[in-house]
Amino acid sequence: MKNSPIFLVLLLFLLSCKKSAPVAPVEEEPVFADKNFNRIRVPDGGQIQAVAGDISDTLLVTTLYNTYLITNNGKTFTLTTKHLNNTSGLFVSKDTIYALSGSAYDAKFEKQYASLPSYYTVDKGLTWKPAYDRVGLYMMTGIVTTKNNDTIQLNYHTGPDKNGRGNSYVLKTTISKTSNGFTRSFDHPIKDEQPSNLYIDKEGRLYITTGGYFNAAGVYISSSIKSPAYLYISKLPV
Repeated sequence: MKNSPIFLVLLLFLLSCKKSAPVAPVEEEPVFADKNFNRIRVPDGGQIQAVAGDISDTLLVTTLYNTYLITNNGKTFTLTTKHLNNTSGLFVSKDTIYALSGSAYDAKFEKQYASLPSYYTVDKGLTWKPAYDRVGLYMMTGIVTTKNNDTIQLNYHTGPDKNGRGNSYVLKTTISKTSNGFTRSFDHPIKDEQPSNLYIDKEGRLYITTGGYFNAAGVYISSSIKSPAYLYISKLPV
């Protein structure tokens, strides 16, 4: 039996009246605005571990599992390699950049070092070659010297959480600046992420890498490879 035209029109009308499932609104990231710093968001970065180069030209950035070249003043990202997993430092020697894969703290948890070169690049990070023969390279991370010979460094903290529980939790890392023998807190806009490294480019601009987050008790929670990571760059020399 053939369907009548009236039946088909009625069926189409009923289908058009069917309510669709509600769609959750997409939460937009708040606009970042700071008078002293710009911020770059690295999708799925988890944690930015080291940087080298210059945001005005080519910036080399290593995250937990990937390495990016950032150009066009932070607007263009190019994935260069997936071999540099967990690169804790980038040692720059003239035109050569060495990726250091080893990381360790001193006994007092005051200084952090990167060592064990795994790869090197001579074209700002576009291509990489093994560097396992350069076993003597190492560097202290989380500390930089400005053009005025001031020192800016990360200060690592452990202890009980905000509720007094435990005694060796990893807490918020602070940043200090030492000038003419006087040390004070360094003002920066980072709120919810953990500072992980510092870098100063040839123009004297400061780069602060971050990653991870904190629970309600103020304890650092390791970053996820799917969470974004943020890089903070001073607008002027520090």
